[in-house]
Amino acid sequence: MNLTILDLSFNQLVGTIPSEWFPSDPSTTRGWLHLREFSLNSNNFYGSIPEPISKCPMEKFTLDTNAFSGTIHESFAQWDLLALNLHVNSVSGTLSSLFASWTNIIVFSVWNNSFTGTLPPEYSSMVLIVRFYVAFNQLNGTLPPSYGDWNNLTLTRFESNRFSGTLPAEWSRMSSVTQLSLFSNQLTGVLPIQWTALAETVTSINLDFNLLTGPIPPQWSALTLAFISLTGNRLRGTLPSDFSAPLMVVAVLNNCLTVSSLSSWWNARKSVGLVVPQRDAADCGSSTAAPPLTTAPNGEQSQLSNGSATNAALLRSSAVAMAVAPLLALSGAMPTGGAQRLLLQF
Repeated sequence: MNLTILDLSFNQLVGTIPSEWFPSDPSTTRGWLHLREFSLNSNNFYGSIPEPISKCPMEKFTLDTNAFSGTIHESFAQWDLLALNLHVNSVSGTLSSLFASWTNIIVFSVWNNSFTGTLPPEYSSMVLIVRFYVAFNQLNGTLPPSYGDWNNLTLTRFESNRFSGTLPAEWSRMSSVTQLSLFSNQLTGVLPIQWTALAETVTSINLDFNLLTGPIPPQWSALTLAFISLTGNRLRGTLPSDFSAPLMVVAVLNNCLTVSSLSSWWNARKSVGLVVPQRDAADCGSSTAAPPLTTAPNGEQSQLSNGSATNAALLRSSAVAMAVAPLLALSGAMPTGGAQRLLLQF
């Protein structure tokens, strides 16, 4: 049968992929070995992905939101793939460097599986990639600097893995990226000044719950961000006052940062309030110790030592809200101006 497209998505189908669909005998005339697009997403399929599928001239392979297990066979590298959607399954194993042969791929989505191992630097050959999602796996190792060659990349998801090492300065060459999501890893080092080169495109950066150190570079104020979140790291120094562009959400809870002037922040926020509760002063006393988190990831139960509303400003981001941490003794006059419909919560 010369079927080239099979789409059974969004049904309630249950079971494994029948072996008769993709026979292992290459001499047989049965089966669907001419498929270019294969979609079974959003069903209840389970079991492993049959290796004989590799004999198809596959371009779009969409099996997401099922319960598939097993591995991605290295023989799939012979495909000239445009889109791989395997997210929300239980697929395991490593991401083979052989898949770097997919030089025309646009979407690579394998988030929420059980992949292990490292990200192959050879994937830099995927120069047409637009979306690259590997979040919620068990991947480790460093972030490949070579991915900076992805000039068409717009959306990324690297969060909730075990990545370590530093943020690659080379990623500043990602000239089309709009969102960088890297939270809940083990990344170390400083925030790269070179990332200011992303100013014209990037709108969202999430680096929550890593092990980042050092100050927030003043140069990052050039980023035209709508959202930046650096919660739960080991950042120190003063939050740049220029980091208060209108409509920008800034979340920097649980670091060791201060704000030089709460008034300047307040007046600069046209539609968005912010709150950044910091670690206790005792936790910030050492530049080498790793202070324990004093708040849950949602930042709703922070407790801090006494401070002033004009120097150690303790702020938490929220869409038209400002929440000052409980047990905080504020001093000084309340700032005036700024957001018109601001909810101030003590």
